[in-house]
Order: sequence, then C-alpha cells, then structure tokens
Amino acid sequence: MSSFKVEFIHPGPQWQGVYKLFQDANKADVYFDERYVSLYEGNDGQAEAFVFKNEQDVFFFPYIRRPALGLGEEWFDFETAYGYSGPLSTTSDEEFLSQAWEGFFNAAFEQGIIAGFVRFHPLLQTHLNAHSSAIEVLHDLDTVVLDLNQSPDEVWKNYASDNRNRINKANRAGVIVQESTADDAASIFSEIYGARMDDID
Repeated sequence: MSSFKVEFIHPGPQWQGVYKLFQDANKADVYFDERYVSLYEGNDGQAEAFVFKNEQDVFFFPYIRRPALGLGEEWFDFETAYGYSGPLSTTSDEEFLSQAWEGFFNAAFEQGIIAGFVRFHPLLQTHLNAHSSAIEVLHDLDTVVLDLNQSPDEVWKNYASDNRNRINKANRAGVIVQESTADDAASIFSEIYGARMDDID
C-alpha cells in the first residue's frame, strides 16, 4: 500500500503552492484561491483546505470552517465558499479518491468537524471527485455558460428563440444598456434590483 500525507492548511504560501499546481494544469480557477475563499470567513469562519497526497497524486479541498451552532466550542461544520468549488484531484482513480475522503473524514472528525456543505464546480465537474458513500450529491440549479471567444453574431445565433424575442421586444421599447461610472449608478441599480425582487417576492 502506498504511503500518503494528510494535512489541513490555511491561507499562505503552502495553499497558493497547491492551488498553483492545479491552476497550471487548467484544473482550477479563482474559487480555489486562498484570497477568494478568505472573503467568506465572516466573524467566526476560518478559511481552511484539506490536502491528501501520495507519491503521485494530490487531492485539494478548500472550505470555510465554522463553529457548529448550538453545540459548544469543540464542534465545527464546513461550507465551501460561495460560488463553484468542491474537491480537486490530479487523478480520477477511485481508490485514490476513496482514500482521500477517508483521510478527510477521519482527520476532520479528530478536529471536531461533524458536517459540511459543498458547492461543486459544474465546468470542472468536481462532483466526480466526490467518491464516497458518505457524500450525497444533489442537482440544485442549472448553470449558463457563455463562451466569450465567440463573435456577437455567433452569441446571438445561439440564444434560444424566446430570449431573442425578449431582447427584440426590449429594443423596440427603447431599453438601453450602458456602462456607467457615475456616483449614483450603484444606488439607481440597487433601487431597480430591489423593486424587481419585491415584485417576485
């Protein structure tokens, strides 16, 4: 059986080193960067990542650890930062992923972590790295992706016909979309956004 290393890491050079390994292989984006994850710490949260390594492969799982409400100071839960995250792995080997999750669950429980919530990354398909019977993966929402390498004509052609109809209707009604750096632009947007949220409860 191969030897392995299990560790919890926190924002700093070690985290960025692991993140860069995946980023260089086009297997990560900003959602795994310590600076992004740290934005969601809040008052009681702590950015943390679990790393599992053997001689060839690495498993990397960043999240926010928080005290579990109502259970005292020794118990914690975790949640991935808002956006698309989940576990990254240099391999899809099921045995490696099973070992990584077993390592995580054992080490996490020793640290007082008893539950967690993961948002998976639909483009990187990090749900495929959730290879453990202790994890229940559920479909929640669809994600829309727009390839910005396309020309405006290609983008327009690929819109659903009902979307094109809505845009044409808005154009006929005189709707104009423009960028603004005016000081009051954010407050005007906020009013429009708030009114729309009220309309749909």
